[in-house]
Amino acid sequence: MKRTKKLSHPIYNLLINRNLDRFTVIQARDELQKSTDDRFDDANDARRYVYRQINHLVSNGYLKTVGNGREKLYIKTEAFNLGSFSKKTVKKYQRNMIKVEKSVQITQTEKYIKALEKERIQYKSELSVILAEEQEYHRLMNRFIDKKELLMPIYTQAKERSETTLGKINALTSVLNAMHNQMPEQY
Repeated sequence: MKRTKKLSHPIYNLLINRNLDRFTVIQARDELQKSTDDRFDDANDARRYVYRQINHLVSNGYLKTVGNGREKLYIKTEAFNLGSFSKKTVKKYQRNMIKVEKSVQITQTEKYIKALEKERIQYKSELSVILAEEQEYHRLMNRFIDKKELLMPIYTQAKERSETTLGKINALTSVLNAMHNQMPEQY
């Protein structure tokens, strides 16, 4: 079974996608600079990069050379034409993608946190109203003892609503604490 040779993304684009053959280092450099997005601003850096990559392929038998000096041509060999190639994943790009994904996750988490904190504030204000209502029912039952049977169901409903609202506040607080603990140290 043949092994797939991994080529860097720019070299893969030049040799496979653009089917560059019978080229000089300068021609490959120019093609590379035309095809990439600001990765190789400096022509000298691009030339060195192309030269290193091409020499590696020459040493592996995928390219052969004809001529000398600046006029040296690089030609694809039979091994290249029969070989199987894929793009190499560069860890630098993977790290950048991971950073982007993490920043998106952080942004989403921050949105969730803001929404949940807003809900918790609403529940807290609702709880204070319910507690005041509950206290007022209790005060009225003590004031009008003969109406206690009439006021008791309303008082019980208010007490249940306050317990439910307090449960919602506790749940949101736990979720917010978990989200804050999940956030990086900057938060």
